[in-house]
Amino acid sequence: MVVSGIFLGQWELRGTGNWALEEKATGRLIGRAGTHRPEYEDWPGVEIGWALHPEVWGQGFATEAGQVAKDYGFEVLGEKELFSCILPSNHRSQAVAQRLGFTFLEERVLSHFPQEPHGIWSCRSHVGSDPT
Repeated sequence: MVVSGIFLGQWELRGTGNWALEEKATGRLIGRAGTHRPEYEDWPGVEIGWALHPEVWGQGFATEAGQVAKDYGFEVLGEKELFSCILPSNHRSQAVAQRLGFTFLEERVLSHFPQEPHGIWSCRSHVGSDPT
């Protein structure tokens, strides 16, 4: 399958990619989530993202998967800041981003998505920061 090959190539080339999300109770594939390191000049940095089947929206799967992706970005990739690029109309993903500690930075038209602007959300690592 071409799509799975693209995802596998991302892991090999950039150390980032998506995981298949499987519902524990049924073993059913319900979506994907992970990290992405786009090579576009106007992209803010390593992104975390998620996409789930509408039947499982509102059950906490996106937040759970997003937390794993966030931890991977900070702990394994060593990033100091992660981003999530979310359409302004996608209120559910905005709520997930907020639960994960992301804050809205700006709305921006990205070169490879010129048809509509995306909200740029950011989360900084607190590892090694002075708590005072």
